[in-house]
Amino acid sequence: MNQNYLKQGCLNKFMDFEEFLRIAELTNKRSHNELVARFIVDVKRMHWYAVPRGINHPEYVAKKFKMKIKDIEANPESVSHLIGVAIGIENKEVTSVLTGISGLETWLKTVKNPVHNKNDVNTAHVYILDILRKVGAIFSTKFKARVVYL
Repeated sequence: MNQNYLKQGCLNKFMDFEEFLRIAELTNKRSHNELVARFIVDVKRMHWYAVPRGINHPEYVAKKFKMKIKDIEANPESVSHLIGVAIGIENKEVTSVLTGISGLETWLKTVKNPVHNKNDVNTAHVYILDILRKVGAIFSTKFKARVVYL
């Protein structure tokens, strides 16, 4: 598993949890076996994309969807269907899922308010939780799920 895997596009196939963890490590590895995996959920296509380490969400979205930052700023509605998700993982257990806030939303809220409609954020949240279940994720006893509407 390497960085090229992330360039293949959406991660719409269902894998096992070990493979999911390897992808998560490519997005953001922290110390003490803690990860905060960064994803974008496309609620129009019902696909999910891992945001590689070393690139921020707006730059990733622009590159992935062949757009320019200034074009997104001029028409933020063009990416409003792309929802940021952060998945906290510690000791190979999912500790948290935070949907609706990422670098993309933080940046977009300066030009569009609200950034997403609530239905899209809720759809992304349910979708990512479903993926975690399908890959056989182990949920921590202290698991917390949170949705943010910006």
